Amino acid sequence: MRLVVVVGVALAMLVLVQTQRVAAAVPLRLLGMTSDLAVLEIRTDGATLQEFLLSEPLYGVPGLCNGSTIGMSVPIRDGGFYGVGPKQSLTTGAITNVVFHGTIDANGFALGNTEASPASGNPCVRHNVPFAAVPDPGSAPAAVNASFSGTTDKGDAVSFRVTANGTVTDLSVKLPGGCPLIAGAPGVEFPLTDNAVNIGSPAAGGFLRLFVSGTQAYGTFASATPPPQGCFTVIGTFSARGVVAPTGPQSTTPIPPAGGVVGPIPPAGGAGLLVSGEASSAPGLVTHLRARGCVVASLAVLRGGTWSVYVNGAPAIVNSAFPSLLDASTPFYLRCE
Repeated sequence: MRLVVVVGVALAMLVLVQTQRVAAAVPLRLLGMTSDLAVLEIRTDGATLQEFLLSEPLYGVPGLCNGSTIGMSVPIRDGGFYGVGPKQSLTTGAITNVVFHGTIDANGFALGNTEASPASGNPCVRHNVPFAAVPDPGSAPAAVNASFSGTTDKGDAVSFRVTANGTVTDLSVKLPGGCPLIAGAPGVEFPLTDNAVNIGSPAAGGFLRLFVSGTQAYGTFASATPPPQGCFTVIGTFSARGVVAPTGPQSTTPIPPAGGVVGPIPPAGGAGLLVSGEASSAPGLVTHLRARGCVVASLAVLRGGTWSVYVNGAPAIVNSAFPSLLDASTPFYLRCE
């Protein structure tokens, strides 16, 4: 009998320690989105998931059931959670059945799925989508004049800059399988509001929510739906750290012009195939080629069997599919005016 009591006490203490470990690991506030761009906020007390808040999706079907829950306490066990229950509208009385489940790792990155389906008196459309969320990085102002780099949870590269004005620019998030980047048009700046910004469009390859505090950045991303041929829909998280550019006196050593190329430059009105001699942006190539006698009419690169075109002087939306940065030794098509 004494052995049973001792074992029971030991097990109870072990459960308490495990719960305390989970409580210490999970942040109290996670931010993210679903794959159809519903804004997501998750609140926890460390050991339980207390709120799962969703906005209406930006690219959803009209009349979708809303998968948002409020005040539903769900335990977090071994990093996982599962919640199910009805939600009744205070205005119409209609009931929605809500199921949401997922995992939260030790760093507070969450992935999962949510499903909302019609119940009594509710004509809404069943809504089943994946979601991703990241820790709230805090409220410190974003570091300015900083270059950020990191990786996604799939192991692909992330990079962007925060300008002196506190805006985000030169964004690039690679997707798995060589699918199109999620990228902002070259030179376009996105203002940070409350340390956050939503970026992307179907033409840009997908969407993301970015959160920056000091030199720490977290974010969630989703590829465009439907994805380009040969790609697949993907949702995930990323983290990045920033390095602030030095503000003291700078070296007077001349910087080589960006956009070096290999190959013969076509004459005016001509076209040809060249290779980038170094990592180059489209504006950098335009400047370099102008100095070598070619006023660029257009550039194009082959990506996944499809040409991505940059038209010199066209609005940013026209050029949104063109890569923000060409790697060194990238073949590209050039047409001169």
